Amino acid sequence: LRSLHWLPVCQRIDFKILLLVYKTLHGSGPKYVSDMILQYEPSRPLRSSGSALLSVLRVRTKHGKTAFSFSALEKLLLWNKLPEDLRSASTINSFKTRLKTFLF
Repeated sequence: LRSLHWLPVCQRIDFKILLLVYKTLHGSGPKYVSDMILQYEPSRPLRSSGSALLSVLRVRTKHGKTAFSFSALEKLLLWNKLPEDLRSASTINSFKTRLKTFLF
């Protein structure tokens, strides 16, 4: 896989999820995903204010934590672990290239 520059399966899944998040944040993703994503907006000015972070709703019950939407949201938080220059890529092709390099 390495000589072909292919990502391992678990990283390929992360690649697809992060690409879906990028498309959704830039208006070309599906509506059901955009309904699940909340952009992080701090209550006061912080350094992280303009860094395009995502936030997740808190779930207080054990039943809520087993829901598909909650596990999907937790996977979406991979976005927050990306470097800022990767999250702020201007085109989808530059995002894909940088993301693959980051994950590889």
